[in-house]
Amino acid sequence: MSLPNRSLSSFEEFCGGVFWDQALSWDTSDPDFTACFNKTAFAWAPSLVLFIMGPLEARRYFKSDNRNIPWSWLNISKVREYVLYAMI
Repeated sequence: MSLPNRSLSSFEEFCGGVFWDQALSWDTSDPDFTACFNKTAFAWAPSLVLFIMGPLEARRYFKSDNRNIPWSWLNISKVREYVLYAMI
C-alpha cells in the first residue's frame, strides 16, 4: 500500500498558493516574494522574536539584583504595547 501523492504542501493548502518560488525571488532582476511567504513568514517572524525574547528578558529581570524599574511614560508605554501585542 503506498501513500497518496500529495501535490500541495501544507503551506500551499493554507495560503492557496506556492510558499516559496526561487525563480521569483532569486533568478530575476526584479526579485519579489510570493504572496504566501508575505502572509506567513513576515507576519510570524516578529511574533517569534517577541515570544522568544520576552521570557528571556523576564528571566533576566527576575535574576537581577537591582529590580528598581524607573516607571517613566516611556517604560509604561513599552509595557502596554508589549501586553497589547501579546494579546493579539
